[in-house]
Amino acid sequence: AQGAGQVKTATLRFDRPILGLITSGETMARSNAALGLSAVRYGTDSIQANPSHTGLDKTNSNREAIELSEDRRTLTLQISTGAGIDQFRVLVATTPVP
Repeated sequence: AQGAGQVKTATLRFDRPILGLITSGETMARSNAALGLSAVRYGTDSIQANPSHTGLDKTNSNREAIELSEDRRTLTLQISTGAGIDQFRVLVATTPVP
């Protein structure tokens, strides 16, 4: 595929602390009902229906990485393009209800 194998980087900043990350397609599939958006139909196409094709690519770990900042509010991503979908879920602290 055109553009396959390129490494892309990005930085994501959150307004509250990051509590955890889900980077495995299998774990994301198991957590969709509890943590996903109710309006989104997960796993409805041929790629997403197979959880092993989502999440970060474990076989390409030297080219794919997520780094969490010391203040736990910034993620720096390094993702390699190719077949499949590089999905991950970021779990952040909620705002206390008064």
